[in-house]
Amino acid sequence: MSRVRAFLKKGFTSLDTTVISKELNARLSNSRVVNIYGVKNRPEALLLKLRLSDGHTSLLYVEPSVRINITNYQLPTLAGGRVAIFRRFLRTAKIASIRQYGFERLIVIDMVKGGEEMHLIIELIPRGIVSVVDSERRILICSRDIKVRDREIRPGLTYTFPPLFTDPRSLSNDVLVERVKRADSVARGLIKVLGIPPEVVNEVLSAEERSRSTKEMSDSDVLKSILKVMDFISSIIENPVPTLVTYNSLPISFHPFKPRRLWGVEGFKYTLFNSFNEVVDEYFKAMLAREVGAEIFKVYSTATHKLERTLSEVKDVILNVKKEMEALRGSLKVLEENFHVIEGILTCIQESIKSEGWSAVSRCRGVRSFNPSKGTVSIVVNGEEVELDVLRPLVIQYGMLRKRLSNLERKLRRAEEVRKNLERRLGESTIKGESVKQVKPLLRRVNWYSRYRWLITSNGFLAIGGRNAQQNEKLVRRFLEDSDIFMHADVHGASAFIIKCRGSTPPEKDLREVAVLAASYSKGWLAGVATLDVFWVWGYQVSKAPPPGQYLPTGSFMIRGKRNYIKGVPLRMAIGIQVVNDEYYSLITGPEDLVKERSIAYAVITPGTLNVRTAAERIKESLIGSDLRFTTLRVEDIEEVLPGSCSIVEVKSAPNST
Repeated sequence: MSRVRAFLKKGFTSLDTTVISKELNARLSNSRVVNIYGVKNRPEALLLKLRLSDGHTSLLYVEPSVRINITNYQLPTLAGGRVAIFRRFLRTAKIASIRQYGFERLIVIDMVKGGEEMHLIIELIPRGIVSVVDSERRILICSRDIKVRDREIRPGLTYTFPPLFTDPRSLSNDVLVERVKRADSVARGLIKVLGIPPEVVNEVLSAEERSRSTKEMSDSDVLKSILKVMDFISSIIENPVPTLVTYNSLPISFHPFKPRRLWGVEGFKYTLFNSFNEVVDEYFKAMLAREVGAEIFKVYSTATHKLERTLSEVKDVILNVKKEMEALRGSLKVLEENFHVIEGILTCIQESIKSEGWSAVSRCRGVRSFNPSKGTVSIVVNGEEVELDVLRPLVIQYGMLRKRLSNLERKLRRAEEVRKNLERRLGESTIKGESVKQVKPLLRRVNWYSRYRWLITSNGFLAIGGRNAQQNEKLVRRFLEDSDIFMHADVHGASAFIIKCRGSTPPEKDLREVAVLAASYSKGWLAGVATLDVFWVWGYQVSKAPPPGQYLPTGSFMIRGKRNYIKGVPLRMAIGIQVVNDEYYSLITGPEDLVKERSIAYAVITPGTLNVRTAAERIKESLIGSDLRFTTLRVEDIEEVLPGSCSIVEVKSAPNST
């Protein structure tokens, strides 16, 4: 496995860059930047939230030296550092085009904002950066400042591209041959002189062809090898075959082609995807999940080490207490067996001090040493040493020793209880840590409709609802078709839900499932009512055109014709985690029976007094506690789906769902 890990692909090749830029340009041209975020543990990465021309949203992940792609997975975001400056320049900008610069690991996103041109330049080369430049290539902001031999990058300067290869596709055959023959082998010439990715050269040419000396080859033979590679590149650009390579389920690499040579080791598997963007997203999702798992294991390891240190300290305390108790018992035994003898010695000592001073103490029987500043004398009786206080009667000193021994015994009992508790917790932590070590954390998948209220019914109908009046308005204007169903709680102030019917009529069961959300996401929840009536109509019955002389506020609609009512819909809903193919999870909401059927774990809520933040924290803790794979779940994710203050009726584990 260590050998396989050495082959883990860390970033894009120039061919990857060509393919991804072509896909992104087709999908994101004419989109607009809604917002920009930083990404936790990725100091230079940016996450661009884009509004597409069809009204949907997408998240474009950009990380210099690594990758650029549309992601379907939720990442932990930040807003500090230079992100605010990127946000100031890029927010509301329109993407005109996305292109590769030459045949390099460089992507340029051409943008327009306020009539002014600007460019977002992403360097996918090692130690690359992200920069925003104006139409004259003056740097407005960059992910970090750099100053190296070839260039200096910082705001205010003119942007300079890093040293580049000439695009081999623009060179004549004679020039290609001449350049490749500068190297001692065909492979080195293609890779080091022309800048062809090694994985492409290894894929197209055999080992014998790659190692052939250019000095021993004719120009025609060299050109033949070059053209094989160039033809392969052209074919992949036109018809990519996006492929994920795994070894024993561990993602190893991704390619825009299906590689034929995989190091001769069993256990490798190919998975083909519809787009190169998808395979990139899946590959790096797996890498991020591994990092999350390592981070979680580190937390448990730190807690385990802390318990080990504390346990060691408690054991030292127990050892020292036992030693002190042993000494005390020895002293008490000597006092009990020789009380009158010792009392006589103490009397001699006290009288000697009184009449002649401390120097006369040595004349008394058994005195070994004395300390005038402490007022103590050490004597030896029957071979045992005892320390006496010259100011206190012997019976008082005996009582003090007995009390000290009693205190130590209590201290020892408490310390032993602490030791046992720590050993139990350490054992649990060790077992937990080993369990965590085996955990494969999952990321939350987000879809275009994730920014709305949503539900996929038992029979597969998608229902989407607005989070506020503005979203209600947008949903009806953009997505409601005549053959769709419009659903709303029979109360002012509620989410408007649209059921996409696709030419079919949803069964009564599905209508009731959506009605639970329509009722819950209404002012009825805040009012604490137990049930509400919900109505539905066909899309053609809904209009934004008010009667003459009247005005419809945002989020309000005219309903014409008969309304169909679903009576007494309970305001009781569930929030669950649905795992799909053991690859990712979704946070779903709906009626308890539906959520229970699809979830690994779920919580049931009703209107109540527990504030949203506290409720979200408790639900998150319970859901993660049921399965450590959900450690990427955020409190904010749960807050978004809560209708308001609530009561948590129960949190349960449920049957697995695919």
